[in-house]
Amino acid sequence: MDINFKRQILNDFSISEEEFDYGGNIFVVNNPNDKFLFYNKSLVSIIIFGNRIFVRSNDNKLIEELKNEYHSYPGQWFTEFGNIKRLESILNNYKLKIDNFFPLMTFSDRYVKTRNFTFDRIDKKDIMKYKDLSNMPFAFDDDDRIGLSFHDGNKLIALCGASAIGKYLWSLGIEKFYFDEKYRGFSSSMARSLALQIIDENSCVSPIYTTQFSHTDSINTAIRAGFVMNVCICAN
Repeated sequence: MDINFKRQILNDFSISEEEFDYGGNIFVVNNPNDKFLFYNKSLVSIIIFGNRIFVRSNDNKLIEELKNEYHSYPGQWFTEFGNIKRLESILNNYKLKIDNFFPLMTFSDRYVKTRNFTFDRIDKKDIMKYKDLSNMPFAFDDDDRIGLSFHDGNKLIALCGASAIGKYLWSLGIEKFYFDEKYRGFSSSMARSLALQIIDENSCVSPIYTTQFSHTDSINTAIRAGFVMNVCICAN
């Protein structure tokens, strides 16, 4: 497991390392702060990874009900349709509804092979130069950290950026401006290059990659870049 993703989980779910290592599903009552992972600031946030379920809310009664329902529930089956309908039914009783349900992908140390492309580094001070060209890989605010550009001659083919999204995590995004068979594979190569650069330069930060389940190309890009699948569910 990525150590910084674990640190973010410990922070957001208010648990100790011993509690984490003990295993089992986790249910906590707390209030989010500005060091939480952005998605964990929802009224209810659920993360499923490593076949475990992590649930937080500031509602004691709701957490108690979810704990009674899912204390021993296997995480690998949590996102099945029937169970999501059951979860929705519980949340509806508290006037809440699921408003996001998506892959939250963490970087792994497994070996992957990507094509060898040349990318140019974009430092934080230079990110705003791309504001009129792009609206995906950067937030264009103080959360932006670093990026890469991919050119073919003078033509800008794509941008990849990383923005702080939690105390220990930076989120990657890619925007492609041209599609051509000769560029096949550059997205995964670009995401992996930036992820490795972040890890090399920041011992207390790790990259994550988020998308939607309907964006299969984006999911495949992340997997080919070395990311692994987890799931995040937000309710408000």
